[in-house]
Amino acid sequence: MSSQAIRSQGTTIQRGATSAVTPQTISSITASGSVATITMASAHGLNTGDTIVVTGATPAAYNGTFSFTKLSSTTGTYNTLTAPGGAASVVGTYTATTAAYAAVEEASDIKLGGVSVSAIDVTHLLSSAMEYIAGLKDNGTCDITANFVNGAVQTLMRTDCNDGVTSPYRIVITGGSATITMSFNAFLTKYDGPEAKVNGKLEIQMSLKITGDITLS
Repeated sequence: MSSQAIRSQGTTIQRGATSAVTPQTISSITASGSVATITMASAHGLNTGDTIVVTGATPAAYNGTFSFTKLSSTTGTYNTLTAPGGAASVVGTYTATTAAYAAVEEASDIKLGGVSVSAIDVTHLLSSAMEYIAGLKDNGTCDITANFVNGAVQTLMRTDCNDGVTSPYRIVITGGSATITMSFNAFLTKYDGPEAKVNGKLEIQMSLKITGDITLS
């Protein structure tokens, strides 16, 4: 059997610049478990990984700020915190932001840090041993090494680090049978370099702290 390994060559890390999207009338919101499907009366203009804020819907579980997954030009899904238990009797309204992405110039190494889950101590006086439940997951970090070219995105990320800006990012992997996109929000905790060496190239190293979920599409 031949290997199904995915080539890393061609992979990019991209920073997004957000802008508001004109909201459309919501036709319906339904749910399967905690996955809500929202249908708009007209083309919504959103893409997978964009942010949608739903308000005024009943049941209230449909309301909140969510990461949007595009199904079609008028439909999409988002994950609610709790299962709504039925279709929305009042659909409410929404606001949303979309992102235009540009690749970090000449990235040579992209590394996602490991996901960790906190252990919450629930031991009590009748416990026969230490007892724990799983807490929230921490999606870790993304470390980037790039050839220093003083490009537009490299410059923006230096400014982001100085100003503490959280931005949308996505890693686009094209080395397999299908394109894989990993989307997340993050802020920079480190921007090192450029570092000059004899008979070498100038490099920079950047570290992103991921906040919230990572979505795959």
